[in-house]
Amino acid sequence: MLDRADNCIFGERFRMRMYVRHRLRHVMVVSVHALGSSLEVLFKSLLAPHQNITAALKRHRVIKTAESALRLLMAPQSKRVGFLDLSAELRNRVYEPALIAEQCLKLRHNSNPNVYGTATHGFTCQLGRCYSAHWIEPSLTPNILLTCRQVQAEATPMLYGSNTFDLTRLSPCHSVEFLTQISTSIQHLRGVYLRVLLSMKEPDKQSDVQKMLRLLEGAPHIVELKFSPEGIIFPSPKQLADLITPLFKVLQATRQKVGGECQEPVMEVLGFLDAWVPAGYRGHGLRRGVGEIILSK
Repeated sequence: MLDRADNCIFGERFRMRMYVRHRLRHVMVVSVHALGSSLEVLFKSLLAPHQNITAALKRHRVIKTAESALRLLMAPQSKRVGFLDLSAELRNRVYEPALIAEQCLKLRHNSNPNVYGTATHGFTCQLGRCYSAHWIEPSLTPNILLTCRQVQAEATPMLYGSNTFDLTRLSPCHSVEFLTQISTSIQHLRGVYLRVLLSMKEPDKQSDVQKMLRLLEGAPHIVELKFSPEGIIFPSPKQLADLITPLFKVLQATRQKVGGECQEPVMEVLGFLDAWVPAGYRGHGLRRGVGEIILSK
């Protein structure tokens, strides 16, 4: 069993090296082409007649600098260049396709709670039968975070800050498990969809919702927080406001301390998913009602 685990780890690291090498080669080729195009434009402008000798000398210096950079780029390297030797901008170009999804990440819970997936529809109906939605694994490579501490420190904010996490398919209990698992990265979250299940007969679920909201108090940069309220009897705006107010008070206080990009009013973050909202509350009706109660407290 140990040999099999070692082989799996070795295979995963080998695939990660090949992926990074492929991205690095692509970035280098693009850089060389861009530099070549710049040289061509500069040479053409230099050959044109110039009345201003100073401008011609400046262009000449730029060309010499570009030629030196090109020779350095194309010359065989006596010292091996690694991924971390690249500039931060080039490393980010490798991280982006590996860690940022085109759609929001809809988390599901199964035997492997670390699996991410996206579904186009909740159910698909054909010939009178309803089939559960087909899960499509996004083409992300979060294992890149395991390569080294520097990559983990650079790429973790991108994974959690550039994606929107949809937890509405998780129970509040499983949402608490997920947020606890990423507790050190909650500070980077910017977009979260949550399932809020209110039930007077099941106080444990109410407690899980409160734990979930307390964990989110550590996300001061969040810009989109949508709730999917559920229950046998749909909760009133006052019930939702009583539940959400502590979180919004903490976020507001944290934003005032942090300042900078967090100057947006915290109430602009609030939203509700219409799928489970009664018709009379859809649109901005529920958001407006809950927001007014929170602000009045």
